[in-house]
Amino acid sequence: MAQPRGSVPDSIEGKQWTLLKSCSELHLTYQIKLLTYMATQHGAKLVISVPAGCRISGDLSAFAEKYAQWVSLERFERREEQ
Repeated sequence: MAQPRGSVPDSIEGKQWTLLKSCSELHLTYQIKLLTYMATQHGAKLVISVPAGCRISGDLSAFAEKYAQWVSLERFERREEQ
């Protein structure tokens, strides 16, 4: 029997799980849905961190709004590598 796909956040600090995505546009993905479900099961909040210029799809915005108790979006400034 095949095992279901899994995912892990990039960091876990107490009850905050962080998923870092470095992209120009982010959609609602299986990974985000799965991590949100897992966070709810552990009483944690999933924080999805994206670059300041990243476009968020409408379906992801609606999902984050609907599940605001469990998931939030935050933006960061990209630093240039030296």
